[in-house]
Amino acid sequence: EGGLAAWAVGGWRPYRSEWTGNRWSAPQPVALQGLAEEASAAVTWVNDDETSLLVEVRRQDEPVALFAARRNSPKDSWGPLERVERAVGESVGDAQRFAARDEALVWTSYAFGSSDLWLAMPGQAGAGLEPRINTLGPEWAPRVGPNTTLFFCRGERQLLFGGGVVREVRLPGALRRPLLEAAPTRGGEALFFRYPAWFAPGELDWDLAVALREGESWGTPIPLDEWRPL
Repeated sequence: EGGLAAWAVGGWRPYRSEWTGNRWSAPQPVALQGLAEEASAAVTWVNDDETSLLVEVRRQDEPVALFAARRNSPKDSWGPLERVERAVGESVGDAQRFAARDEALVWTSYAFGSSDLWLAMPGQAGAGLEPRINTLGPEWAPRVGPNTTLFFCRGERQLLFGGGVVREVRLPGALRRPLLEAAPTRGGEALFFRYPAWFAPGELDWDLAVALREGESWGTPIPLDEWRPL
């Protein structure tokens, strides 16, 4: 009595919030079966029905690992974590499923202090993405958007690959405002991401925000706490 709840002990954990019609619900921890107490976990993808997810698990002095969990309905608890064998590599995580029946997989492969993006299409073995995407810098956080455009990070920059070209994702304003881990909605009408809410000497605070599509660019970022879906 008076101690921390089981989910609050150890590394960082994923949370879930939902729109209730007039506000966002209080964030609740996502309980994952079999997760070691000292491990850290990040859910990187969940399907529309919230019956399947991917989670990156990190443990000190061990390779990063990619796991999946399933359940019959959103009201059920998540089943046991199962390693995603399709994501080849000694240290892998930060992945997303996409395409018909979510049979394609894109993931991050970590090695030698850097990272690259790998892809496995339905019925095919995985392979590293092309040199326009994978460079000597660290590529991570792959998120597939409409028309198989690929949002991803390279170091501390948010990029987008589409139409055979890699370009930076920019927010409105005369000054460059950084954003990371951008995730588009299925139809591309909105973009979710994290961005620095304010700066202090020696300290950086990141918040969640959403920007709505405005033509070929994105609108002013709206803090998620203030955004009201239509």
